[in-house]
Amino acid sequence: MDKEIYIISVATKEYFKMLKGLISSSVLKFPQAKFFITLVNMDKRYSHELLKISKDIEFNYDDVFFKSKEHQFIYCTNRRATLLKRFASKKRNSILIWLDADSIFTKDASDFYNEIIKDDYCVCFFQKGRLKKGIRRIMGGLIVVDTSKKDSLSFLKLYAKNVPIDLHKKIIIGKKKHNRNLRLNQRWLRRKFVVKYEDKMKMKFLSYPYISTSEKDSIIWSPDVENKYKDDYQELVEQDIKTVILKNKK
Repeated sequence: MDKEIYIISVATKEYFKMLKGLISSSVLKFPQAKFFITLVNMDKRYSHELLKISKDIEFNYDDVFFKSKEHQFIYCTNRRATLLKRFASKKRNSILIWLDADSIFTKDASDFYNEIIKDDYCVCFFQKGRLKKGIRRIMGGLIVVDTSKKDSLSFLKLYAKNVPIDLHKKIIIGKKKHNRNLRLNQRWLRRKFVVKYEDKMKMKFLSYPYISTSEKDSIIWSPDVENKYKDDYQELVEQDIKTVILKNKK
């Protein structure tokens, strides 16, 4: 039996149009995927808008008070850990793909699909650039988990435990206190998990041409801050949303 494939993502109102672009691009270029979407501080009017793009969406709604933009950013960044764990418990023979809401499929994703359905990994990470000095630069923008593997579920439990979403809690690194922000999230993935378990668990690492933050001709483009608001990214988002809506009206 083929495994179901789910893209999991989270968005606030500021990222809603980007999320629409992600879902639209997947409908057009990665039609095997269904979606599990968390909307933060948005009501069902927004989910109805997304259902015009795809009917294969399950929704979760978070109602959170944020003291600042930084707290909002931390919450949404670290929410991936608990969402992956939660959804994996419901989908025990599936492939879960975490993608940031501002990611977009730029071309047919057949090669990506063929890579992630291989039975040669439990967890797959986005490695940015080449391996340097034995240390992998792991990015949180893509995490793929095969929930049929026992080790995958162990990873998700460990991930959720070590990346809580308490907005006010701080941890000590050296002599300084830090919020559990994006850097700590990815630092844990790289230093605490990958280094410790790479020889014990079947991991896979993807980079260009499957995914990139800078190369917009990769299958998945997850643009960095400098590219997120540039015309070429915005044009892709607008184009895919328009194409899907017109297609669904026929």
